Amino acid sequence: MYSKRIALTAAFLCLAFCVSACKREENVFPELPGEPEASAPAEETETSASDSKTIKMLSVALPYSDDTVRYLSAMFYMKRSGTWDDMYTGADIDLASLDEVSTDFVITNSEVPSNGADLISVKSWDDNGYMPDVFLAQDCASVYSGGYCTELNEYISDSEYIDMSQIYVGALQAASEDGVYYGIPHYSSAIVLLGNSDYIPDSGILSSKFTTDELLTYLEDIASENAEGSVVPFASAYKLAPYIAGSFDGDKAYSFMMYNEYKNDSEGASEVLAEDIGYIRGLYEGGLASNTDASGADPVFARNAALWLETSDSIGLWSEYFPGKLYVLRLPCADTANPGVPYLEPYSLCVSENCGDKEFAAEFAEFITYDVDAQLLIYRTEDMSGYLPVIRDQGLWDEVCADEFFGTEAYIYSQIMDNAVYCPAGYDNPLYRNSGEYLAEFFTLDEDFDPEACYGGN
Repeated sequence: MYSKRIALTAAFLCLAFCVSACKREENVFPELPGEPEASAPAEETETSASDSKTIKMLSVALPYSDDTVRYLSAMFYMKRSGTWDDMYTGADIDLASLDEVSTDFVITNSEVPSNGADLISVKSWDDNGYMPDVFLAQDCASVYSGGYCTELNEYISDSEYIDMSQIYVGALQAASEDGVYYGIPHYSSAIVLLGNSDYIPDSGILSSKFTTDELLTYLEDIASENAEGSVVPFASAYKLAPYIAGSFDGDKAYSFMMYNEYKNDSEGASEVLAEDIGYIRGLYEGGLASNTDASGADPVFARNAALWLETSDSIGLWSEYFPGKLYVLRLPCADTANPGVPYLEPYSLCVSENCGDKEFAAEFAEFITYDVDAQLLIYRTEDMSGYLPVIRDQGLWDEVCADEFFGTEAYIYSQIMDNAVYCPAGYDNPLYRNSGEYLAEFFTLDEDFDPEACYGGN
């Protein structure tokens, strides 16, 4: 897993002293129409003259090493052929034994970033005549609307890997629209607050659950205990706005930037948004938030920020930039008695539209996502720090919660994943891009909030 490391390393080098430019639906698994149709013939490679069998060829673009993909391929073969020994799991199987497995298919991998391939990369694959059969996408909706991946309903409907009692159905629904499924959410990362312990106020760090009022007091304490302009209590606080509307309405699980609610009831949504936006604006007007520090640099990279918004998958890298000083907080809530709402960014597997054997490709994607042993193997062989799985298995969650950087918070999320709101994960998504650009500018101006401008006509 390397994308966050690449991205943050580049940012550390290039931006250190530059200006830094969802109500939850019921978790009811829908009926998925259609029976699997006969798929196109798989690409075949002839074997030796003494063996008349053919070998399927499957190309994938995953954020994993070739070794991990090879182990997953062997496990996939063994489970399909009935030769897997159930006395072993993905956490303890001898990896050397997996290397000895001869499969009747070959899976080749082109490694992609841990947050998936963006639309530019997918377009480039297509333009150059190379489109992986299965690939992790940063925003599968954009990939689907561009015509690069296929509908998955017929493959999901009869999947032996999808047990509705063992998956977070909301995650799967996040990769669909109007009943059409076009992605298989593979994992997600949580929206969190990160802090530099150098600026924890004398009143102490915030509790594991805190309200917007308590956050305001916390930021005021930070400001009062540091020379004016020397610290930015909350760096680029505008990024918080899309995720905290529920904090002003009883911790309801609103969609990202309340977009779905606004479409259905613009007047009601606008009232809640007004409180959300007014709160963030007050932070800026009160000198508790800024997008730059006194020198014009990004305060996070300049190490002058007390708090900032991030995704959980980058915690390990930020802890390297702030050795021994980084701490993690959940988002503020309306009422600490409520369990809370995790806001998550999902990263999904897609099957390309021109794949020769879509049924086989979809089966492999489902296997590495929903099979417990496959997931245990991935968390064993890859750096999965900060990533949350899409299945409920306790053994897998034990592995996730053992992480040194995010384990404590992961345990809390494991208890409330059914409340999760799945949000856009990158600039390929128009709503994510338009709202981010609008909010970054809005809080520096004296004007009324305009939802239509924020949503960008979505």
